[in-house]
Amino acid sequence: MESSRNTQDCPPKHDFAESESHILRTIKFLHPMPGEVFEVRALGPRKPQSTAWEGTAYGKKPIISGYFDDVAKATEAVAALDVVGCGGIYVTLNPVDPALLGRANNRLKVAENTTSDLDVTLIRWLLIDIDPKRPSGVSSTGEEHQAALDQALWLRAGLAAKGWPEPLYGDSGNGAHLIYRLPDLQNTDENKNLLKDALSALHSLYSVEKEARQGGLIRLDIDRSVFNPARISKIYGTVARKGENIPARPHRRASMIVSPRPEETATDKSVTVQMLRSLIEEARVPEVNDQEKPKQPGSSKFDLGGWLDHYHIAVTKIKPHGDSKLYVLERCIFDSSHAGGEAAIGQTEEGKTFYQCFHNSCKDKSWADVRAKVSGSDRLGKFVEQNGIPGGADPKPKIEQKQSLTTTEEPRPLRRAVPDEEPFPVDTLGPVLGAAARALHASIKAPLSMCCQSVLAGACLACQHLADVKVDGRRMPISCFFLSIAESGERKSALDTVALLAHRQIQADLEVAYRRELLDFENADLAFKKSREAVLKKAKSYAERKAALDELGPPPETPRLPRLVASEPTLEGLYKLLQNGRPSIGLFSDEAGSFIGGNGMNDENRLKMSAGLSSLWDGKGLDRTRAGDGASSLPGRRVCGHLMAQPAVAAKLFSDALIIDQGLTSRFLPVFPQTTRGTRAYSTLDLTKSPEMIEYHTVITAVLNTLGQTLEDTPEALDPLPISPTPEARALWIAFHDLIEGQSGPGAELDRIKGFANKTPEHALRLAGLLSIFDGYDCIDFDHMGAGIKLAEFYVTEVLRMNDIGACDPNIEAAEKLRKWASSFEYIHLVQVYQHGPYGLRDAATAKVAAGILEAHGWLTPVIDGMVLDGAHRKTVWRVVRCS
Repeated sequence: MESSRNTQDCPPKHDFAESESHILRTIKFLHPMPGEVFEVRALGPRKPQSTAWEGTAYGKKPIISGYFDDVAKATEAVAALDVVGCGGIYVTLNPVDPALLGRANNRLKVAENTTSDLDVTLIRWLLIDIDPKRPSGVSSTGEEHQAALDQALWLRAGLAAKGWPEPLYGDSGNGAHLIYRLPDLQNTDENKNLLKDALSALHSLYSVEKEARQGGLIRLDIDRSVFNPARISKIYGTVARKGENIPARPHRRASMIVSPRPEETATDKSVTVQMLRSLIEEARVPEVNDQEKPKQPGSSKFDLGGWLDHYHIAVTKIKPHGDSKLYVLERCIFDSSHAGGEAAIGQTEEGKTFYQCFHNSCKDKSWADVRAKVSGSDRLGKFVEQNGIPGGADPKPKIEQKQSLTTTEEPRPLRRAVPDEEPFPVDTLGPVLGAAARALHASIKAPLSMCCQSVLAGACLACQHLADVKVDGRRMPISCFFLSIAESGERKSALDTVALLAHRQIQADLEVAYRRELLDFENADLAFKKSREAVLKKAKSYAERKAALDELGPPPETPRLPRLVASEPTLEGLYKLLQNGRPSIGLFSDEAGSFIGGNGMNDENRLKMSAGLSSLWDGKGLDRTRAGDGASSLPGRRVCGHLMAQPAVAAKLFSDALIIDQGLTSRFLPVFPQTTRGTRAYSTLDLTKSPEMIEYHTVITAVLNTLGQTLEDTPEALDPLPISPTPEARALWIAFHDLIEGQSGPGAELDRIKGFANKTPEHALRLAGLLSIFDGYDCIDFDHMGAGIKLAEFYVTEVLRMNDIGACDPNIEAAEKLRKWASSFEYIHLVQVYQHGPYGLRDAATAKVAAGILEAHGWLTPVIDGMVLDGAHRKTVWRVVRCS
């Protein structure tokens, strides 16, 4: 991929070098074939006559046009048009009939005719034009402009997840473009309608409204009208001049932000017809079967909004959809990971109700399925409007105190079923790490995402002493903390055993050398002490003793501990290891329960350990104050890690309010894959002879043996080389940073994981830096930055998934504790819970929250008006529900 500049607003100053570079690249990108003919068209020139074209441009909307097969002449002509000033300067997306050169051969003139659909020889490009809705004839505001650019990045990522190739990502001056390669379609009505339907589908799926900073909404529409073969598109490098150039709505120069390389736009890497049809199918409202229509007496109509409100189904917005009304849901009824406007319940004008979710796993779900899951056998009569008045509701009777302790309706699990994980973007790891991860997966048969975690963590331990990332004066380590969550038996131990073979071999060699150095040290130390005693005994005065000691020199240095890897340290042990050992180590544990549940993370130490690990992740080192040896600090240390934990252990880590508030959990990059049990047929692959693993270990060994820079006055402290993103990579990262920030505000998609979202841009930088150093680069180029961003996006989806199933929710953890404790009682009351219940629920507020969750899931049933328990009348009482 190639990139040009950042996406911030810029004044339309004319820089010939930059402008012509963008113009030339635009034309070459869209028309790469030698001798291909295309039209250049300018709308609304600022004066009627110019040497840039032939003729006089009269009328309200004059047009300048010309046909070119010479890219250099076209570039020169467009640059001249831009100097004169036009409302917009465009080029046809698709090649046209060479006969049109007869209208204006490689020159510009006042247009008499322009290109029609019949003049186009083939359809090569799909233009997705994202434009903020605003009054006609004016430029977009800065906030509207940036919102469109952010939405384009979001859409590009969404389409990439569906297998779409990389597009051109462009700034049109007022909005954003994504231009995708098509497989050279014939110019037929069928293909023209296919593109029309695809753009309508994109409009339906991805046109959004965002809250503006000063209030109101920014409507971002995907233009449905740009499907026609003769469509023209903005030439990047030229200024978009809509309306007056005022500070609030300035004119801006369009630019090509990111363009694929030629090999990435070959016809075999294009958006296929099947991809377009799948997209259209996603957006299609399913036909409603009459059997799914709620029974309605006479002309009455089912009150869908009232039904949703009654059952507390969160609706983010209501919008028209053809002749229907759509209630867009916060989350899918059947899979809570399908969020962000991906699911909706709709109602036609005739009152028919239907359900839609854009994921294949929910494609066959109907209104009947929704009703069965949400309201069961509850009657719909009370939600039918009769003459404008909702039908009478059946009042709920008080729950009887002497109900059976067995219920026919099973309580629902506190944690939702784990939705499928997104595929790990293994291609981002590069040829060495990616191949090693696939080899681990093929042999050990552990989940691929865990294999990727192991090789990434191994690379991090090898590289972290060599470089820090530096951007805009800020500096951060490339150290990362990885977390893999899996049940026992998922072959966690085998993964790090193989991934750390080279590290442990080097550690073994260091231990052999250490034993030899230790013997030399002990001999030297003994000799030094004896010599010191002799010197002091022989000297008579202070001056003689000092001179003799100065001549003797300093004592011998203790050899440094040869540890590269630690598994269950306390913070004190970690401090001593970093003080007396190597300045770069890894915290690796294939049974993280022994670490999370050990001395280092017990009730007394977990805040201290969490703060220490966070400080090391931040690159601040460690500080220690002791009564005996005073205060000391350890700058220039690096610690990375890979913890492998069972779900219950991970839940303990992610549900601990103290650790969450301290910020340690947001520094972890987690995966929570589906099990591979039942699919792990024996593999004869010998990893010790695998070319992929041999190359991986060879690179690891070479990088580990590379000496890193140290502080001049403190040679045991690291001073890693700062590496920075190239301008193109920096622009891409800034766009990603702003995209994440825009999704992190109150009520936005990432608000519920705001701690991790706050760290996500930095995670992307660290990962990009790590991959760059491992691949032997001394900067972060565009490709490595893109890889870091894709990895960070994957981890965001994993944290959201963990959040949705309750794996990161301390309230769910508290409710689970209460459920287990309450299972031995028939009835419980509030005072009993917070006085004698599980640890962590020893106050009324926390106990009420936990009990409320159990109520909502059917594990507790409130007893109306209370009852006598433990010798007194208790007002807040629950019956404990037991499964049959």
